[in-house]
Amino acid sequence: MDIKVSETVTLAGRGRVLSPADKQVLFACTAPLAAGLAPDRAAAAAPEGDRPAGSGRALLSAANQRAHSLLAQADEAVAELGRPDRALTADERAALCGTARRSLDLLGRLLVDMGDLTRLHAGAVETYFRPVGIDEVVEAALDDLGPGGRHVGVRIDESAPDVITDAALLSRMLTSLMADSLHRSPPASTPVLTTMGWPDRVEIRIADHHTGPPGNEGTESVPLRLARDLARAMGHSLRCEQAPDGGRTVIITVPAAAAATVVDSRAPAGLSYGDRSTAVR
Repeated sequence: MDIKVSETVTLAGRGRVLSPADKQVLFACTAPLAAGLAPDRAAAAAPEGDRPAGSGRALLSAANQRAHSLLAQADEAVAELGRPDRALTADERAALCGTARRSLDLLGRLLVDMGDLTRLHAGAVETYFRPVGIDEVVEAALDDLGPGGRHVGVRIDESAPDVITDAALLSRMLTSLMADSLHRSPPASTPVLTTMGWPDRVEIRIADHHTGPPGNEGTESVPLRLARDLARAMGHSLRCEQAPDGGRTVIITVPAAAAATVVDSRAPAGLSYGDRSTAVR
């Protein structure tokens, strides 16, 4: 059995002859994989001079600088808390504790992101595609974000179709991007996550209004790099729009699962996408 997925990818298998409905399910699940392979093959085939130079070193340098900055913020807050010559009010003590806690939380997320990037580039990340409601993925991402999830505005398109994706990896992407947007945003500004659906796709936007000093525009942040690489691994698209005031909008486009939901009673026993209640593994 051969199923042509794209101009350069064909799914080959052995066994019984599949019904048209079964082939449609396989195609819906395989198409994102083919899309994810394309950029890697193009990069591998490109001449050495055409490949990005030093992007890995720049990313490590940016991550190192951010880690030192977060540690310095936490250390300064703890030092102020421990000064015997200063009588702190309850509000001042709570503010210093909050600064130390946020800095250490962001540092922990940075280390997790770097670990996930290492595993992803080593090919140690598996994907499991199935239809899932985008609202379930967003809810799981907000839960993973913890208390910070209360400071993110959310606008969900209830009419959006289910998507075909790895729910755990997409949720991981959204959590990392929302945490990054919270870090970039001033206290009075709230990042906003918006979803919008079309018959063939769902678009997720995460927008913030960063007003701090500009960073190194030539270097992606670790959370954004992780999200971009995860999107590519799943065959989803990710792009960024920068606002003149320094704000950023990350747009993720995920294919709709409509083609995979036409399976009828002729589908073989055991062919399942799993329980939708397990949106995050």
